[in-house]
Amino acid sequence: MSLRGKNNAEKIWNFLTDNGLTAHGAAGLMGNLQAESGLVPNNLQNTYEKSLGMTDAAYTAAVDSGSYANFVRDSAGYGLAQWTYWSRKEALLNYARSRGASIGDLEMQLGFLLKELAEDFAGVLATLKKTGSILEASNAVLLNFERPANQGTSVQNTRAGYGQTFFDQFAPKTTTSNKGGTTMSGKITTAAELAQRAENAAKNYKTLYVMGCFGAPMNDANKKRYTTNHSYNKDPARTKMINAASADTFGFDCVCFIKGLLWGWCGDASKQYGGAGYAINGVPDIGADSMIRVCSGVSTDFSKIEIGEAVWMEGHIGLYIGGGLAVECTPKWSNNVQITACNNTRSGYNTRNWTKHGKLPYVTYTGKSEDVKTAGKSTGGSSGNTGGSTGGNTGSGSSSLKFSVGQIVNFSGGYHYTSANASSGPAVKASRAKITDVYPSGKHPYHARAVNEAGSFIGGVYGWVDEKTLSAISTGSSSGGSTGGNTSKELKVGDIVNFTGSVHYASEDATTGPAAKPGKAKITKIVKGGKHPYHIIHVDSSSNVYGWVDAADIGAADPAAESWTPAVGDIVNFTGSVHYANANAATGPSCKPGKAKITQIYLPNKSKHPYHLKAISGSSSTVYGWVDRDAFTKS
Repeated sequence: MSLRGKNNAEKIWNFLTDNGLTAHGAAGLMGNLQAESGLVPNNLQNTYEKSLGMTDAAYTAAVDSGSYANFVRDSAGYGLAQWTYWSRKEALLNYARSRGASIGDLEMQLGFLLKELAEDFAGVLATLKKTGSILEASNAVLLNFERPANQGTSVQNTRAGYGQTFFDQFAPKTTTSNKGGTTMSGKITTAAELAQRAENAAKNYKTLYVMGCFGAPMNDANKKRYTTNHSYNKDPARTKMINAASADTFGFDCVCFIKGLLWGWCGDASKQYGGAGYAINGVPDIGADSMIRVCSGVSTDFSKIEIGEAVWMEGHIGLYIGGGLAVECTPKWSNNVQITACNNTRSGYNTRNWTKHGKLPYVTYTGKSEDVKTAGKSTGGSSGNTGGSTGGNTGSGSSSLKFSVGQIVNFSGGYHYTSANASSGPAVKASRAKITDVYPSGKHPYHARAVNEAGSFIGGVYGWVDEKTLSAISTGSSSGGSTGGNTSKELKVGDIVNFTGSVHYASEDATTGPAAKPGKAKITKIVKGGKHPYHIIHVDSSSNVYGWVDAADIGAADPAAESWTPAVGDIVNFTGSVHYANANAATGPSCKPGKAKITQIYLPNKSKHPYHLKAISGSSSTVYGWVDRDAFTKS
């Protein structure tokens, strides 16, 4: 079919949504493609333009004509998704030839993209076709499909921010969730969603009390603005705090926090106000005292309060989130958006005694109220969710939460939900997971997010789950994440192992893969729960493995390799393909692997590329620069 649209972005959006991706799924995928290639289908990785001596157009023409025959094996990122790994580039080339299309043709690459997702990344595609969250979609692509070297929070937020831009540009303006309430990127319509968004901001974002600010990130421009906008912020101590804040810190005051959420704040550091508009969604720009006056059912009786109600005292306002807790932005205590005990005492929380509470006119309420003094408490009087001892509303009043925020657990698979009381949610596979939030009275009381063996977030479970799907990790046993191979010791990234298999794969969920020779290899990535959970790279010429492999095909870690601490003068096997001009450079030219010598070491626990290597005489390597720790092994 021919693509519809005035430019590449619109054509890609229409293609993806026509093929079943949700608006949020298409936006999350496009945010990643924007970061990879700028949505330019003939984009050749910048570092290779110089080393190959070709522009984007020249490289594309040479591949099409056959005059350049190393497209598959040159390791150069190319195209919308910057396909790099040889088997994926080979599949792209074969697909283009089968269609009689240029390797740089946009429609061809989009067709291949969907084919690759369907065949080798079915879990990612399923997420993109069901999700109502741009961040969930973006992270599914980032962590499971693109997998760049840097997958940190700042990268996740940046790519999701790109996705938000496409969503704002192309999505129908009425796009909302079909599970009650709205998505992170939509208008908040229910009190439960408002409470959850407030709690999420308090727990998962860097914030700072800044008078008159409704969610702006503290970049240089906003620091200049907010250190001069109000006499409170002009105080030298406050000015110093604002100027010291990192660019991923968001500023709020008490009422501006509530208004910011209702105006669409979503934690997007790339936008002037973190994704918020101004005085939109029917919510006017009013102060704390004015906001309580527009509320209905205003009362001083805190034995009957609903989740999502405003809580107020003269000159200050917050939101009740349930379980006897509220979220407020205040310079008191931690000087940010924080969770506090509402008119009661809870272990681990500061207490605020509010004067009144009332229902905001901008969201809908369920009619279910609770008493702040007893809500969320077990019969034994244990407090809140600080230690996982809070009882749920089970009727018996005797049960307690088994797990606490921050705990790593085994998720057995099943369903995850967009809210703690959602009636339905998408299926998701089993994995290791981290508890990021708890909601004791919810049907699905734990918010869990998939992590790998190193504790880094990966694609997989990302939502509220039932307690029955979680179990404690048994340390020292196979249920605690052992490889399932020939060792009872839990493997980790960086281990040197014996690869005994004969196949490696392009992804952890791929159905087929090319042959590989056995031998010693290094674990570079782990995706717990994947069909082929370990990504390994050979460390000597006896093996050519370079991809994802089965747990059963990995032997015990090499104890000698684990105990080795690299030192200046050591001879190593360099297995990487890039070296850098300094220890913290962002990019560097390509080079060949082989034997090399460590000539310098610079801050190994802080630098991006802490080791300086120089190829030794007679080696096939051309390395002469700073490299990553996982780019070499002991010789």
